[in-house]
Amino acid sequence: MWTNKAASSITNEERKQNTHAENLTAENTPIAPPAPTQSSANQPKDTPRTTQHNTDELTQTKSKQPESKPTPPTINVSDIESGKISTDQLFDQAMDLIDSTQYDHARQIIFTALPYCDNDDSVRRAYRIIGLSYYKPFDFNNALPWFRKAAHDSTNAQDLFNFASTAAQIPGQDKLSQFAFEQLETLHRSKSFQLKPSFWNHLYWFVIALVNGQKYTQAFTLLGRLKLAYKRARFTDVEYLTEIGLPPFEDFISLCITLFKRVDRMEQLVEFFNQMKEHVDEAGRVCNITFLIFYRKLLVQY
Repeated sequence: MWTNKAASSITNEERKQNTHAENLTAENTPIAPPAPTQSSANQPKDTPRTTQHNTDELTQTKSKQPESKPTPPTINVSDIESGKISTDQLFDQAMDLIDSTQYDHARQIIFTALPYCDNDDSVRRAYRIIGLSYYKPFDFNNALPWFRKAAHDSTNAQDLFNFASTAAQIPGQDKLSQFAFEQLETLHRSKSFQLKPSFWNHLYWFVIALVNGQKYTQAFTLLGRLKLAYKRARFTDVEYLTEIGLPPFEDFISLCITLFKRVDRMEQLVEFFNQMKEHVDEAGRVCNITFLIFYRKLLVQY
């Protein structure tokens, strides 16, 4: 059960919002979009610093030592043709290079391996890694075509999610992102919503992507669907929510605050939370109240 121990974590709310920002650790796991960042000159100055970096970097007194990067392997086509090295091994090498931010070298390996991919799954994995090599440094425009290729005729929910969430973060791609997410929901429905990660986690991450892309109208619409899901669940115990496929209630509340602040509608956040408190357990009501008190100075009404 979520308890008042959150009072201590509330003071670290900026750090907690980085839980929305976990990126891909493997190419076949879903992209959790970067946390919402300040996107315009008129953004409130007190907008939480929610970037990909650890917030403790702000207070570090010692400079970080540069991390050593692995030397990119030399790939001989003859080794691929003879079977000395497999495409899966090349994919793994490319992922290691992406993890060490050597994106160009990673793509060189994939483009070398691509002609030797002998099945659709292998080709799709190659597309996925190329997309990831662009997504990690936030080059969403170049990532999108590759994720779109990976998602074509794919029955992998992660492929559809990567496609949808990347499109959501690009200006002018509203219809495309909505179409891709509808395809993702259709896939979840066809599998009786038994896929992992759950539909609700994909929906939660997709809302974050929409906020990143300043697609606030659609973000509010889908946030309403999440609100109804938590109302139906009623209980906010983390283990229970995980079992039924919902993100932690505290993370949902934090996302609500981020979105309402982004559009300068904090007074409406009070009404939003008041609607929630009648439908959740005591721990959920405490969570609502604690967040409201913490943000009281930002609220027009309380």
